[in-house]
Amino acid sequence: MGSRAQWSFVLLGALLSVLIASLNGTATESFRHTHHLGNGTSPGRRERASGISCNMFRGSWVYDESYPLYDSSTCPFLDPEFDCQRYGRPDKSYLKYRWKPDACELPRFNGLDFLRSWKGKKIMFVGDSISLNQWQSLVCMLHAAVPDAETTYKKHDTLSTITFTVPSSSSLFSFSLGLPAPLTEHVCAPCNIFYFTFSLDLTFPELMSRGIMTEHRDDKPFGF
Repeated sequence: MGSRAQWSFVLLGALLSVLIASLNGTATESFRHTHHLGNGTSPGRRERASGISCNMFRGSWVYDESYPLYDSSTCPFLDPEFDCQRYGRPDKSYLKYRWKPDACELPRFNGLDFLRSWKGKKIMFVGDSISLNQWQSLVCMLHAAVPDAETTYKKHDTLSTITFTVPSSSSLFSFSLGLPAPLTEHVCAPCNIFYFTFSLDLTFPELMSRGIMTEHRDDKPFGF
């Protein structure tokens, strides 16, 4: 019994030591965080210095004179219905807003870095025409990033393909958009799936977009 009591006392002491060390570390981290927030650094630097994650969904739209990231009149892949300037909207100030999280700064979009960093990976967009709008905006931003690229756009009934070829590096970036109508009744309507698929032997990725929604452009209420 004495031996068991002794070991129990040792174990309890060890647990108390770990708890005290943990509390001490928490207090130290809290002091460091307070110190970082109290200096004159920007919110983004404070986030990186303190190591605390940034809530991307808590923020506001801020005016940025350097925006937009692409000119809708020079992007050949944008549907006319999404080009407000083409249909006579007189102002352009709405194009100069970007999302700014409260606690950090988002890096500015770099199309060339995007193409390089996502080689060999996949991205999926699932949604309706909003996702289509986002996808077209992304393609236009990439087109603005590599304006000297040779582009080939092939449009078919169920599949459209956009190919970017960068002459300087003989690299390839291709995109395809599909609308497999037979899947509409069996999957989800309305629902579009936009995704990237990247070929491992190419410098630039392959961007794919497939839709499984037909009603959106039909002459009837959306989603019925």
